[in-house]
Amino acid sequence: MSIPSEDVILNALNHEIRRNILKLLRKKVMTYTNLLDHFAISSGKLNYHLKLLGGFIVKDEDGIYNITELGINALKILDDFINLISDEEQPLLKKAYLSQIGENKSFLHIRYVGGIYIKLFLQVH
Repeated sequence: MSIPSEDVILNALNHEIRRNILKLLRKKVMTYTNLLDHFAISSGKLNYHLKLLGGFIVKDEDGIYNITELGINALKILDDFINLISDEEQPLLKKAYLSQIGENKSFLHIRYVGGIYIKLFLQVH
């Protein structure tokens, strides 16, 4: 059985929370409670993202999460790709972004502010 490596890596990196979990664990090990407090999301959402990062992170017998070599390499791939994008390619990146959200508008990330989720839209002309 051939494992679709690209799909596995892209799926792990496909969500901001999962990317940030990997980045945090690259700096230091964390407990479930530390991660839950950091992201201010429900335990169900955190469990979902942690499950999708299986193989990229590990949890030891004391409940401490750490990044694996696969997780480190996935972040290296992402960092290398971001560093390859030139200033000349920024308009193409913007066009790709707009086509992916399927609308002619841009949005800032959803942020949890004082118990409320906020999504701000900016009209692009």
